[in-house]
Amino acid sequence: MDPHAMTSTCSPLALDRRRSCRGFTLIEALIALTLLAIGMAALMTLQVRLRLVVDDIRHQEQALRLARNELERWRWRPDGPAPSLTWEGPATEFSLDAQAAPFHEPMPPGGLAASGLVSDVPAPRAVHLRVRWTDRAGTPRSLTLDSLLPAEDPTLSGLLLLPPEHAARLGAMQAPRPSSPPTPFHADARDSRWMTEAVRLAQGAVGLSDPNPRVGCVIVDAQDRVLGQGHTQAAGQAHAEVMALRDAQARGHGLGDATAYVTLEPCAHHGRTPPCCDALIAAGVGRVVVALGDPNPLVAGEGLARMRAAGIVTDVLATDHPAAVEAHELNIGFLTRMRHGRPFVRMKIAASLDGRTALSNGVSQWITGPEARKDGHAWRRRAGAVLTGIGTAREDDPRLDVREVPTSRQPQRVLIDSRLELSPAARLLAPPGELLIYHALAEAGERGAVLAGLGAELVSLADPARGKVDLAAVIHDLGRRQVNELHIEAGYKLNGSLLRTGLVDELLVYLAPTLLGDGRGMVDLGGLTALDQAPRLRVVESLAVGGDLRLRLRPATSA
Repeated sequence: MDPHAMTSTCSPLALDRRRSCRGFTLIEALIALTLLAIGMAALMTLQVRLRLVVDDIRHQEQALRLARNELERWRWRPDGPAPSLTWEGPATEFSLDAQAAPFHEPMPPGGLAASGLVSDVPAPRAVHLRVRWTDRAGTPRSLTLDSLLPAEDPTLSGLLLLPPEHAARLGAMQAPRPSSPPTPFHADARDSRWMTEAVRLAQGAVGLSDPNPRVGCVIVDAQDRVLGQGHTQAAGQAHAEVMALRDAQARGHGLGDATAYVTLEPCAHHGRTPPCCDALIAAGVGRVVVALGDPNPLVAGEGLARMRAAGIVTDVLATDHPAAVEAHELNIGFLTRMRHGRPFVRMKIAASLDGRTALSNGVSQWITGPEARKDGHAWRRRAGAVLTGIGTAREDDPRLDVREVPTSRQPQRVLIDSRLELSPAARLLAPPGELLIYHALAEAGERGAVLAGLGAELVSLADPARGKVDLAAVIHDLGRRQVNELHIEAGYKLNGSLLRTGLVDELLVYLAPTLLGDGRGMVDLGGLTALDQAPRLRVVESLAVGGDLRLRLRPATSA
C-alpha cells in the first residue's frame, strides 16, 4: 500500500484524537486554574486571619506590658494619684484606666499571690487596671488586672499582691528579692582610669538614648589594651555593653578574662532589646565593674546577681567616687524617674545681676551673651521635654527646639495653656518637634480642634480649686510618658507656681553683668511674710560662660 495513501487514510482519525486530547487539556487547565484560584483565595483568607491573630497576640502583649509598667509604678508609689493615660502604638491605640479604693473588709492573703510572707496586711489599697484598645477589625478589646497594694505599713513598701491567675500572666514581674547589695569597693588608679573613660563614652548618648539611660562601656584586657567600646544608642537599638561587644568582635578580639567597665548596672530584663548581662556572660567576660546600680525595679541588682552566678567577678564603685558621681549626674533624670515616677525638673532662668529677667515693658532678648545661649541649648538637648507657659508663648513666640548644638532628636515641647489661647500661627506648632498642650477646660471646643488639627496633642489636667492646670499632675504625667529630664523656660509667674509644687529639682541661672532696675523678677512666690518661708538653695556649681555667670542650685534639703 502506498504510504502516502495510508497517511491520508489515517489522518482524519489521528486529527480527531489530537483534537480530543487537546480538548481534555483545555478542560483540565480550566479546572486547574479554578482550583488554583480557590486555593489562592483560601490562602489569602488564611493570611488575613493569621495576621489578625498575630496582631491580637502582639496587642495583648503590649497591653500587658503597659499594665505591668503601671503596676510597677503603683507598688512603689501606693499613695500617688490615680493615673489615667493614653499610649499610642504604630497600629492601634491603648487607653489605660486605673482606679484606687480603700479596701475596708478583711482580705485573706491566701487568695493572693504575694512576693513574700505576710502575716497581716494593714489597710491595703485595691487597684483595678483596665487596658482598652481596638483591634485591626475594629472590635473593642480589653484586659483587666486587679491587685492590692499595702498603703500604710512602711515595712511592706513595694509589696505587690495579685490574684493567682493574674500573677501567672505577669510572671516576669516580681518584687525585688531581699538581698544585701554588693559592697562598694575603693577603685585603684587603673579602675578609676577606665571608668572615667566609660563615663566619657556615656556622654555620647546625650540627646540620643532617651528614655533609656546614658551608659558607656569600655572593655580592656590585662595589658590595658582597649578591646571594644561603645555607648547606648537610640531607644530600641543596642545598649552600651552590646556596642562594646560588637566593637571587640569587629576588631577580632577574644574576651576571655577581660574586664568590662560600665557606668550603670547591665540590664537583666527583656524590653526592646535582650538583657545586657546575658550578653556579657555569653561573651566570656571575666570581670565587670559598674559605677552605679540600676534602681529600675526590673533590674535592681538582678543584673549583678546573674553575672556573679555565672562566675563573673563584679564590683560596684563607692558612691562618692568621682566617676560614680559623674555617672549619677549624667543619668539624674533616669534615676529620678525610676525612684519617684517623675522626671528631674530643671528650671532655666536668664537674668541681670539685680535679678531681672526682662525690662518693665517685657523686652528680654537678649540679656545674656551668645555663649550662654548656646550653653542653654546644650541643656535643652539633655531634656526629654522643654516646657513653657502661654504668657511666654505670646510675648516671645519661642520655638523651644535645639538649634545651637548638634542633636539626634528634638525634645518634646510642652505648653501650659489653661484656656487654650495659643495662636495657630505660633512657632511652637511648627516643625521640628511635637507640641503637647496641657489645659484646664472640660471640653477643648473649637479652639482645641484647630490646635489638634495643626498637630498638637491636648491633655486636660485641671486643678478644680484654681481653675488652672494642675502642675504637679503635669510633671507626673510626663514621667509616665518616660520623660527623664524636664527643662523649664517660662516667665516669672509660672516659675513661681512650679516652685510652689516642691517638685523643681534644680535651678539653672545665667547671670549677666548688667543692671536692669525696675523690671520683671525671676519668680513670683506671692507675699512671703517671714524669711523661713523662702526656699533655701545650695550652689552645686558656679561657672563662667562667656561673659556671664552660670549657677546651678538645688534645694538645700536635697542630696
